[in-house]
Amino acid sequence: MPFGCLVGGIVAGLSLKIVLLNLIPTVIFSIFISIINAKSTPSSKMNVLRRG
Repeated sequence: MPFGCLVGGIVAGLSLKIVLLNLIPTVIFSIFISIINAKSTPSSKMNVLRRG
């Protein structure tokens, strides 16, 4: 998603500085979600052990 916003902002003629400043919260939020998702999802090795 952030890459699409970056390209869209540049195509729309916005300043690269403004686009990047607006993308910082989006990137931080995306990283936060991926960390939470990684912690809540069991690893594939554990899934194999549970199946027997």
